[in-house]
Amino acid sequence: MGAAVRAAAADAVVTFLWVFCASTIGASTAAVTTYLSLHEGIQYPIFVTVSILALLLFAFNLLCEALGGACFNPTDVAAFYAAGLTSPSLFSIALRLPAQAAGAVGGALAISELMPEQYKHMLGVPSLKVDPHTGAVAEGVLTFVITFTVLWVVVKGPRNPIVKTAMLSLCSVCLILTGAAYTGPSMNPANAFGWAYVNDRHNTWEQLYVYWIGPFIGAILAAWTFKAVNAAMAMGAALRAAAADGVVTFLWVLCVSSLGASTAAVTTYLSLHEGIHYALLVTVSILTLLLFAFNLLCDALGGASFNPTGVAAFYAAGLTNPSLFSIALRLPAQAAGAVGGALAISELMPHKYKHMLGGPSLKVDPHTGAVAEGVLTFVITFAVLCIIVKGPRNPIVKTAMLSVSTVSLVLTGAAYTGPSMNPANAFGWAYVNDRHNTWEQLYVYWICPFIGAILAAWIFKAIFLRPPPKPKAKKA
Repeated sequence: MGAAVRAAAADAVVTFLWVFCASTIGASTAAVTTYLSLHEGIQYPIFVTVSILALLLFAFNLLCEALGGACFNPTDVAAFYAAGLTSPSLFSIALRLPAQAAGAVGGALAISELMPEQYKHMLGVPSLKVDPHTGAVAEGVLTFVITFTVLWVVVKGPRNPIVKTAMLSLCSVCLILTGAAYTGPSMNPANAFGWAYVNDRHNTWEQLYVYWIGPFIGAILAAWTFKAVNAAMAMGAALRAAAADGVVTFLWVLCVSSLGASTAAVTTYLSLHEGIHYALLVTVSILTLLLFAFNLLCDALGGASFNPTGVAAFYAAGLTNPSLFSIALRLPAQAAGAVGGALAISELMPHKYKHMLGGPSLKVDPHTGAVAEGVLTFVITFAVLCIIVKGPRNPIVKTAMLSVSTVSLVLTGAAYTGPSMNPANAFGWAYVNDRHNTWEQLYVYWICPFIGAILAAWIFKAIFLRPPPKPKAKKA
């Protein structure tokens, strides 16, 4: 019991000092910038604030360690416990949280009395500037970000304590600026409670909801996320493959969605308006360059892929041997990357070309569309396997063959499904257009393309990849 009481007492002292010191950052920044005559531009006050906060955090880190792991933020106690990094008893936690709240009240009362009158309006008092629900969400999200950052920097970050502290202070200032228009912000229930007590708002539902419940939910979710990511990093290869797929798919959807606009821009610039063959030549040329660049990028990233059916097909053909866990990570990563790419190109595309975006769209009934996607994916998958495994060695010729095959199938399927032949790309655009959670989307753009790709892989394997001969039994 003695250890729990000592921890609670240390937390109360540290929280008292933290609220007392941190609440003066605004006044300290004003005093320093005035003394140094740094009045032009917002960059100087921000630099001074980051510097003061970095010094404070560095000093308080030393103080907390000297006091045996004391803490001035209740959400950190909860987060480190939820992440499995500390194992205090529930009795200890039940003592520490009220002690931190009491310390914060003392710090807020003390600095309110001692602060010179001309700086009192600069005291760092969190205040709700939006409705309670928005405020609770804002505090939860901001606390999630700062908690995850703290866990990552403390556990996985650089060993140099000065660099660690600078990273934490910069992140804190960025989040404070982000949340200023919402809740102050606090990201520390004890600090918020201290100032609420001073202003006689500590016993309201709004105070509990916005500055306690929201931050605790955010902190615990951050801890669980950190724990999950940390565990996944132990399975490094699978996680790296998923991350690479997410990045490559993002870039692929971003680039390939601009193919129509790029073709229009090039043909207009070169005045190639007579006949469709010029537009097709430009499209094939751009797609060839894209595929060549992405082949190099995928190779550089250790075999990354931007098409879920490609992952399934190479696995079914026996050409790759990833774990099922790796596949379970890679497919959602590709879908998420596609959503990001579709959202990004929707924002970045010049307005006059936006009508050329939109991704694949179903132009027939779902059954016909599903068959069309399945057949087209079968053909492109079989062509890809033949060209990559059995085709010419010259990478330029290979890429040209792939681009001609792709354009031919896109033209063939244009009257049916767009087409996509890539479930991730289809999902990205469906998400942008709020059609991602329909049976039609799953049936046409996921189930049948996977069936087509796996059938193509099995047929390719049966034709071209003979099983290794069985070793002959030695005669006695």
